[in-house]
Amino acid sequence: MRSLVLESLRSEKLCNIATQIYASTGFKGTKKLLLDRVDGYLRANFQYVPEEIETVQTPEYMIIGKEINGFYFGDCDDISTLEAALLTCLGIPVRFVCIRSKQETTSYDHVYIEALIDGKWIVSDITVPKNTQHQWYQRLEIAI
Repeated sequence: MRSLVLESLRSEKLCNIATQIYASTGFKGTKKLLLDRVDGYLRANFQYVPEEIETVQTPEYMIIGKEINGFYFGDCDDISTLEAALLTCLGIPVRFVCIRSKQETTSYDHVYIEALIDGKWIVSDITVPKNTQHQWYQRLEIAI
């Protein structure tokens, strides 16, 4: 997922979306305001679709999907990758957080991102209600 984010930074479509979000702040948004705007934009334009076969969509592929369908679609890793790419494009450091919610599971069952704002890691997870407190048995962080 990290490599998909870094590769997507060359996407003109991704940069245009990031620029539009930045412009919505009057070109003087704080990092917290930018995080909130990206969150709001993605929540308004995302439809959760569980995958039968686990794949990770590239941000570019998700953008094309929105152009065709009118919304982004995918699961937690797909929207987290797109959100990480947008925030990285806006100059906000991010990391992926993979969690196992139950001890008896053998693999990570959810992923979301955290953004570094004023020295603190702020959770952002488009797939659940805002400010959800995640419970986890095991946690893995992957910096971008």
